[in-house]
Amino acid sequence: MYRFKNSLIALIGLVALMTAATMLMPHVGYGSGGTATTNAPATQTQNVKVVNTSSEPVPIQGNATVSGTVQAAQSGTWNVGINGTPIVGLDAGNNTVKFDAVNNTVKFDAVNNTVKIDPAAPVLVRDVDNPARQPFEGSAFFALPFGQSQVFKPITTVPAGKVLVIEEVSAAARLSANDRLVTFAIYSSGPFHYLLPNDEGTDDSGRHVFTVSQHVRFYFTEGMQVSCFVERTDTATQPGIDLSVFGYFVDKP
Repeated sequence: MYRFKNSLIALIGLVALMTAATMLMPHVGYGSGGTATTNAPATQTQNVKVVNTSSEPVPIQGNATVSGTVQAAQSGTWNVGINGTPIVGLDAGNNTVKFDAVNNTVKFDAVNNTVKIDPAAPVLVRDVDNPARQPFEGSAFFALPFGQSQVFKPITTVPAGKVLVIEEVSAAARLSANDRLVTFAIYSSGPFHYLLPNDEGTDDSGRHVFTVSQHVRFYFTEGMQVSCFVERTDTATQPGIDLSVFGYFVDKP
């Protein structure tokens, strides 16, 4: 009886020792179809590949972090938005900008660096520095009186609300053989605008001919009286002078 009791105690101790050893020893995990030497433990990151058909896409809810290159195929209409105020640049060497693609009214040709305008739909422009012009032509014939070497001859008065621009002055004077035209000017309340008289010699009647023909740019504002000033050397005769001025009116700003 005593020997049986000792044997039972020894058996119980052995079983308890084996149970403790089994619980304390680490366990090795195995992947699907793998071995303990080739598969990583279950606690490490595993590569997962999910293959679905196009009719059964993998849904994603919440936030997802993607690194590397993402390949995406468009399905339906995409809506792309831009936040903030970005600066958009055009590569002049590779881009062609078209306005109104239906009618092609204006095209910018980046290759030839030109602007093409559809002649059927021209672009209307206005030069703010050159308002609508109203042609003007003034003329006068006057004589240089006996005994006078100088004379003023009014040509025109600038109407209210207008500015007169004279662009050309043309005149011819037929004096006596000993007379000379020394001064010819267009004048108003401001400074004199002097022009150069040209000595053309004598005509068939022996008269000394002087001419004036010059492109100019004279400005006279509303209310100014525009006149011609002439000066000669001999006062013993009474020669005549033909005068014409050409230009345009513009509305006063």
